[in-house]
Amino acid sequence: MASITSYAYLSSYSSSTGVINNYTLVFSNIGSNIARNINITIMVPGIIHNPFNFTIEKDYLKYSIVELAPAEKKQISFSFYIPNTATISNTTISYNNIELIRNLNSTTLESHPNDVYFSAPIDYLSRNPYIRTIEIYCNSTTLAPDIDETFNLSIYIKNTGFDGIMIPNLSLSFNDQYGDLAPFGMLNLNTSKIVYNELISSTISVKKIGWKGYYYPSVNYFSCLEENTIQIASSKPLILGFINFSIIKSINRDQIEIGDIITVNITVTNTGNICVKNITISDAIGFTNIEFELISGSLIFTTTSLQPEEEITFSYKIQATKQALIWLKPASIEYFYLQKVIETSNSIEVKVILPEEVSILFVLGPALVALTILTIFIWKTKKYKANKYELQRNELLLFKVSHSDSVLKVENTLRDQLVSLSKEQSYNNKGIEDRGEL
Repeated sequence: MASITSYAYLSSYSSSTGVINNYTLVFSNIGSNIARNINITIMVPGIIHNPFNFTIEKDYLKYSIVELAPAEKKQISFSFYIPNTATISNTTISYNNIELIRNLNSTTLESHPNDVYFSAPIDYLSRNPYIRTIEIYCNSTTLAPDIDETFNLSIYIKNTGFDGIMIPNLSLSFNDQYGDLAPFGMLNLNTSKIVYNELISSTISVKKIGWKGYYYPSVNYFSCLEENTIQIASSKPLILGFINFSIIKSINRDQIEIGDIITVNITVTNTGNICVKNITISDAIGFTNIEFELISGSLIFTTTSLQPEEEITFSYKIQATKQALIWLKPASIEYFYLQKVIETSNSIEVKVILPEEVSILFVLGPALVALTILTIFIWKTKKYKANKYELQRNELLLFKVSHSDSVLKVENTLRDQLVSLSKEQSYNNKGIEDRGEL
């Protein structure tokens, strides 16, 4: 039966680019049979300086040999830059044994060497210990392509890490369609090793097939043999144009009477540099059926296409139903450009007054009522005075007052006459008494 035992250790030394650790794995077959198909797997612990015996496959260091005879011993190693304080663990040595292991029901066995611990100081300001960093950005032959226009996008990749630290082969795919930006053909970019401060570029052809082709996102995905040791320090998206609208709301009259009909006009202008399609303009919020009724037209309008600087106008008619000072709220366009955007128009003040005939009635009505009351008052006053004079005349006739007295005493009342008669009677009685005494 074959049996492999192993152990690992680290040694370090300094170089011009930093501290380098050398990992050494020693393994031997202490069994009595040959160990076959030996595969050793170690996860990449840092930026590989020299793989030596190992090959790198998707963040793993791998080593394979066909067989290891009994008592045979081998030593393999690799070197790497110290990235941080960590432990190299989970190293796996798998091999095949000629005899079937009953408990495992297999001929495959595994051996695990000891874990190896290493440490390094960290300088956060200068990004030490070392890490590979790249910058990715795009450029275009046009920043405002038209619909159905084909143009070129340039992709730039720069090694912004440290001097002496190279970026291994990167693989980037640009076959995805973003919005209405369709790649023209298939493209996979495979870079060679990128040394410090080196800039490489590649060009792809893109066709804008719809108005939503205004945003090419940042490149944030790549594949590499050592993905864990590479970071994207900066990746900027590309905005191909901008969208903007000018919305003006107007009416033919701003002062109307109840029952009048006014026309509301909404003019929309594409002030951006991108052709937009299927844009809906809504004035449903600006219309209120409390003071107005919709007579004709629609409060919502959809345009199939609007070119840069192109202008469209739609209108509807409303009828005033109530006297008031009203603000017609703004019309709006809701669309998505990187995020949800709402553009609004101006608001309009409308004064609704009463009809002229009703206004005249409001003035003439109170005037007629006042004139009627005044006429009745004058008539009542004259009638009262006539009745008063008639009563005085009857009193004068009753007491047989002469015409001259009536003229002189026309103002005497019945009470005055009775008082006068009473005084005269008293005087006569007193005269009789005086004569009797004599």
